[in-house]
Amino acid sequence: MPRETVAVVGAEQLLLSKAVRRAASVPDDLLPRRMFTAEQIRESLPEPGGFGWKDLRVSR
Repeated sequence: MPRETVAVVGAEQLLLSKAVRRAASVPDDLLPRRMFTAEQIRESLPEPGGFGWKDLRVSR
């Protein structure tokens, strides 16, 4: 895939195989430097529940 910027008007339908190829072509400086395991991610998630006012980040 060429490294060009293109305008997209409206929703874009994308096959998973094409999305994977796009993700694989990310420049090295944008690749994640720290990898997390599924367990580490699960442990850091908040308790399941609804979204509320306390979840908003409002500056005063």
